[in-house]
Amino acid sequence: MIYELAYHSVFGLPFLVIMGIITLLCFCVTAAIAAMNRRGIRTIPIRWHFTMAKISIALALFHGVLGLSVHIL
Repeated sequence: MIYELAYHSVFGLPFLVIMGIITLLCFCVTAAIAAMNRRGIRTIPIRWHFTMAKISIALALFHGVLGLSVHIL
């Protein structure tokens, strides 16, 4: 069941690939928040950094489960 979701086509790409791209973008936004605050470019509250980190980790775990389901089942 989960492996079928992993290969479901979204915009011509498997859902697994789309989730990987979204996860990578979330990790980049998380890192950008920390970098911008360190350099003083923009003051973004630290709670946004922690919130984005939690979202990124949750998406990465979901992406990992999708990827492993293809090989396990």
